[in-house]
Amino acid sequence: MSAHAILGPSSAKRWLTCTPSAALEATFPPSTSRYAEEGTLAHKIAELMLRKHFFIMKPSAYKLALGQLQKDELFETEMMGYVEGYVEEIKAAMVEARNFCADPKIFLERRLDFSEYVPDGWGTGDVIIIADGQMQVIDLKYGKGVAVDAVDNPQCRLYGLGAV
Repeated sequence: MSAHAILGPSSAKRWLTCTPSAALEATFPPSTSRYAEEGTLAHKIAELMLRKHFFIMKPSAYKLALGQLQKDELFETEMMGYVEGYVEEIKAAMVEARNFCADPKIFLERRLDFSEYVPDGWGTGDVIIIADGQMQVIDLKYGKGVAVDAVDNPQCRLYGLGAV
């Protein structure tokens, strides 16, 4: 299986609007942008911070891993503030979940399969919180390229479908 699904969640807005675009896009070599690379770095930092907070991680291991990520040429100090805000939102969501559930579960960077509905459909969900019949799908959006609207976001909807 390829590193990205042909009908992947991150491009869902495009292929849901113009379905043939996915087949056309598959004929081009893989490409990236500075914005995508920055987003990948921000995701790595966020995952590390969340793992430190919600799971067992020695402070020395965290400091070493964070230091390595901060050496990346794309790292900018402002990235830390943005990611820290995102992490605080996740922490608040877990506090809220604990208000009505004794043992909410949090899942980080989980492969989510929705291939029952979309051929070879899968993606990686940043954060899934499950608590007594409720589920939250939370996705970090970082970058300065294309604006992404959270309302009615097809990527998050597909992640939710995969998480169910």
